[in-house]
Amino acid sequence: MQGIHLVGDLYQCGCSPKKLIQAQSALAKCVAKCEEQGLTVIGHSVYGFENKGYTLAILLAESHFTIHTWPENYSVAMDVYVCNFSQDNTQKARNLAKWVSEYFQSKDNQIQEIQRGDVSAG
Repeated sequence: MQGIHLVGDLYQCGCSPKKLIQAQSALAKCVAKCEEQGLTVIGHSVYGFENKGYTLAILLAESHFTIHTWPENYSVAMDVYVCNFSQDNTQKARNLAKWVSEYFQSKDNQIQEIQRGDVSAG
């Protein structure tokens, strides 16, 4: 389970408000971006709140990628966790986080990197 977990809060998103509301469009772009990074998409789900934001989840063979939007606050929460079992996916996770920030045109990003799993344990 050794890998990297990026947890991000994106504020002051300057994108079109539609990007914070239109879940299906964002899902298609997120799936494409995961595949472009060489990650294996094995499932996804999206839930749109009526005339509000959405929750989007992509299940990866390497773990997961989620986005939660709050259009009323022009903010997004994002979560990317990839394991490094068969290869180092760290840069792929960082690339996804950077892309999310650019997609939503966030002016204030607070992204934490958490190293998961202790290879010396067990």
